[in-house]
Amino acid sequence: MRFSAWYKLRKFIYNNLHNDDYESTFSRSVNAFLILLIIGNTAAVLLESINNIYLSYQGWFDAFEVFSILVFSIEYLLRFWAIADKDPLESSWKNRWQWVRSGGAIIDLLSILPAYINFFVHI
Repeated sequence: MRFSAWYKLRKFIYNNLHNDDYESTFSRSVNAFLILLIIGNTAAVLLESINNIYLSYQGWFDAFEVFSILVFSIEYLLRFWAIADKDPLESSWKNRWQWVRSGGAIIDLLSILPAYINFFVHI
């Protein structure tokens, strides 16, 4: 019974994050939120380049950056976990490996990786 709940959850996440044929109000809301977050991060980078604005709102910029890193990291991990449902005839790890090597997954990883590298090596 517990495994069934995990599989249902994974299928739900797969449908809402990966499945282009599946469309619901929730999946559209998630996509709209992610797009707005990307636009917000772009605006924040542009505003941070203006020294007076950055110094005045540095705490807000830092909080928004941490929030964004957290959201994008959770999204990446959920996509990695849920992609196992893409092709039921293939093994879960083969589906995941194929996804990790895809262009979208590489771009997602390259967008969050510098933030984690910055925790260890301050740039």
